[in-house]
Amino acid sequence: RGGPLDTVGNVVLLVLGLAAASALSATAGTFSSLAGNVVAAHQLPTVWRTWWLGDTCGALLIVPLAIAWWRQPLLPGTRQRQIEGAVGLAAALGLTALGLGTSTPVAYLAFPGLLWAALRFGQRGATLSVALVSVMVVWQTVHHNGPFRYHSLTRSLLSTQLFILVAALSALCLAAVVSERERVAQRLRESRARLLAASDDERRR
Repeated sequence: RGGPLDTVGNVVLLVLGLAAASALSATAGTFSSLAGNVVAAHQLPTVWRTWWLGDTCGALLIVPLAIAWWRQPLLPGTRQRQIEGAVGLAAALGLTALGLGTSTPVAYLAFPGLLWAALRFGQRGATLSVALVSVMVVWQTVHHNGPFRYHSLTRSLLSTQLFILVAALSALCLAAVVSERERVAQRLRESRARLLAASDDERRR
């Protein structure tokens, strides 16, 4: 029940669906490349894995972002809430820049900012922060900077893709937990209001 991002179960189903669709794309593309003599047979597992992870990462960034922001105001909430969101997003990006500014393995400094965005702003905060952090990570890696830079291109790709997958899954699941908690709290408020209304009606009778 609910939207694709509203519960942890729905998020898992969404991720599995995107992974399955990406697997079909990777399989078709890899064997097409083999048929066209673009890759050798012994390269198939590596090419397939890189293709699949790349497509899955892209889908995990774009699809939830579109779902979370579709048909909603761009800047919801009060001005104080908007300022909090802007400051928090800047902090998350700042931590990411700090983590990516060195070759030491501290890229996961980005996670406190991502988890904060998911806790405070739910689906929209999680999807936007993950997308922006992922863009920074990919940019640094493509330009041979940061902790995911290796002499092996395959290792650099794998490390970057795994970072994006872990970041997206963590933020989306936490945002789903927040959404579930808010729905439970809303149902409790509605139930309490009904009980109070019934009690008032009984007293009047």
